[in-house]
Amino acid sequence: MPEQFQQVKQLIRGFSLAFSPPTGSVSSRAAELVSWKVPDVDWWKLNGDGSVLATSGAAGIGGLIRELSGQWITYFSIIFAELWSLRRGIELAVSLGCQKLVESDSMEAIILLLTSDIADHHPQDALIKDTRVFLSRIPAFFQVHA
Repeated sequence: MPEQFQQVKQLIRGFSLAFSPPTGSVSSRAAELVSWKVPDVDWWKLNGDGSVLATSGAAGIGGLIRELSGQWITYFSIIFAELWSLRRGIELAVSLGCQKLVESDSMEAIILLLTSDIADHHPQDALIKDTRVFLSRIPAFFQVHA
């Protein structure tokens, strides 16, 4: 358990550094080889990452959960995040009585929502179908790619 405590402390320190505003001068960074480390017995391991393009502000996330032998339990990707974001946004619009809604950011997620035969074979089919329920409550929905 002490090793796990140290790992948690290290993760917290990393998150704190990642989200702190830069201070002072910029130092050079050294390359570090990173590899997957096996979790303790009866533990699962979550590996996630995100990035942002400084030029456009476009962001992405992804990750997976694995068990002791390294077998994948589940994963999540940018499309998962986009679908959840759309679902929540559409749910809010419905709760506010929205009758006409335009969306301009999540082209791939919108295609999944509007193409009926894709959802049955997609890893996020339950989320897609749930989002469609909310979407069906908005009489006019339009998607444009900005």
